Amino acid sequence: MNRVRQCVLIGWLLAMGVSLAGGAESPLGADSLRARQHSHERARTMTRELVRGLLDVQLARLRQNGLDKAEVFREIEAMRRQIDKLVDAEMAEVVGLLEQAQKAGEGERRRLYEQARQSARKVVARLAVERQNLARRLKLAEVAAQTKRLIERETAVLDQTTKIPEQSEAKQAESTLAAIQDQRDVQELYGTLVHVLTDVGGWGGEAGAGALEGLLILKTAQVEQEIVQARLDLEKGDAAGARRREEAAIRGLGALLDRILQA
Repeated sequence: MNRVRQCVLIGWLLAMGVSLAGGAESPLGADSLRARQHSHERARTMTRELVRGLLDVQLARLRQNGLDKAEVFREIEAMRRQIDKLVDAEMAEVVGLLEQAQKAGEGERRRLYEQARQSARKVVARLAVERQNLARRLKLAEVAAQTKRLIERETAVLDQTTKIPEQSEAKQAESTLAAIQDQRDVQELYGTLVHVLTDVGGWGGEAGAGALEGLLILKTAQVEQEIVQARLDLEKGDAAGARRREEAAIRGLGALLDRILQA
């Protein structure tokens, strides 16, 4: 999120007419206008590169987690194109107005300068809206990826638990201990997931509603209790009971993932 905030900060500097060159010259002086034009051009390039980099990393993570067919993936792709268009087209207009102002007479120069500032403010406002939308979509993508990883971890523990009864007594003790430790990791990851969902649930809107419904799904399926009890069953040597608990937890997490991908 820090990179998106940097983009918005750059936009605010543009909207306030701040020149990276500084100096005491009148803002309508030829050198000052030229410096502002260069500042806007640099800011446009920086903004585009920062946003593209952020979104490309997130899209790559979603692909790695097998979520490239999910709605959130398509929305982030569309957002990337939209922000590119915003930065390239509308900030180019600001740069063009400043270039015209350098060649204009005093009266026309002032008008073009004010028009450039107004255009920059509009860019800032739209970047702020896109930043909010982007933050929400990225957070949902993070929740989806966390849920998928948690399912994979619990599935690995389930595979391990299923094999325990088939092993020798000495091997069973070793495998059970490993499964208990892995189940503790699952329990910790689950707590992190619930914390993120609770945070998103306070945002309101479609993303918040999806997160709150996800929390309800987890509560209804008693996922936390199943995860904890699976560990307790393993500690008691009840591999069959632990297996049933792990399967129930996976079903509940799967239902959560389905809901998040629809948000």
